Amino acid sequence: ETVGEGVRLLAAYSAGMTLPFIIAAGFIRPFLKWMQGFRRHLGRIEKAMGLLLILFGVLIATETINWIANWMVMYWPTIG
Repeated sequence: ETVGEGVRLLAAYSAGMTLPFIIAAGFIRPFLKWMQGFRRHLGRIEKAMGLLLILFGVLIATETINWIANWMVMYWPTIG
């Protein structure tokens, strides 16, 4: 609870926030190479995600999503 401890905690927090971005930057070239090959599938993925978005919108609007959540908790208690 001193200033020194606060500085150490802030440094640890900052390092923890920065490290994933530094690691991600190291993998950007392989990711971009992979993405060029994956690009041909993007149209189908966009359509599938759009359908999922519409489906979840309907489930929320009809309040069916609550029934599904309760059913999942009842049959898989470890997720609740």
